[in-house]
Amino acid sequence: MKIASLKWQERERVGVVDAAAGMISVKDLHPDDVWRHPDTVQLDLIGNSATLAEISLAEAELLPPVPRPAKLLCIAANYYAHMQESGRNEDVEVVRPQFFMKPPTTCLIGHKATFRIPSNVGFLDYEAELAVVIGKRLYQAKDLDEALGAVAGYTAFNDLSERAMSFDPRHDKRSNMAFFDWLTGKWLNGSAPAGPWVTTADEIPDPQDLTIELRLNGKVMQSASTALMMSPVADIVWYGSQFMTLEPGDIIATGTPAGVGKPQGVFLKPGDTTEVTIDKIGSLITHFRA
Repeated sequence: MKIASLKWQERERVGVVDAAAGMISVKDLHPDDVWRHPDTVQLDLIGNSATLAEISLAEAELLPPVPRPAKLLCIAANYYAHMQESGRNEDVEVVRPQFFMKPPTTCLIGHKATFRIPSNVGFLDYEAELAVVIGKRLYQAKDLDEALGAVAGYTAFNDLSERAMSFDPRHDKRSNMAFFDWLTGKWLNGSAPAGPWVTTADEIPDPQDLTIELRLNGKVMQSASTALMMSPVADIVWYGSQFMTLEPGDIIATGTPAGVGKPQGVFLKPGDTTEVTIDKIGSLITHFRA
């Protein structure tokens, strides 16, 4: 099942997507009724809820699939080729997921949304990623099977990143400023496009067997398999649960493959469009304006 969040008649609703037919069934449910439920996504609840309308996807105003996650977590450096293109050539055999967070309220935007590039941002980069949506409360999962069993579904994600900070002219000589500049560059308003919907986990039994691709103005810039992740989805969820409680609706973006813009001298500019496409999910489109 593909589950979207949308605005319909000025209200937030849940929709069941028939991508092949280009239609969405608008259900008499608020997104919070689904994504904050204490169990995995309630397919029976959605299936038994009244259908308010059948509308075309072309006319639907899609929101971020989970509009208000408690946590928006991201994984850094999870594809070795991306580490290499970023100038890191460590010989790594055993890795742990490297977590950071984005503020969900101000970062999340939905499918076909417009990212407004601030005037003090000049090195904006794209990062196509598979994102996980947690479906039930999980703390200190005992094994990888339990961890993967807590996943409700998957969506596409674009971890937009400002690569060279220019917000503040003061020269701070502390040795850790490079890390904090990198982190702050992840926090721009609208820098977490997600969507177009969530494909439930039963339709993606193996999240390590998906092709992920990003096109910039129609040109393929990133193309890889999720099999290349250094930390697979189950390990990411297991590891995160060891030190924090994962809650229904939490989103975890799992890292980007090689092909980002910075190593190629390519940065996003007004007029650009990105499209992140992932097998069994769909395509997430983002427009960029001044």
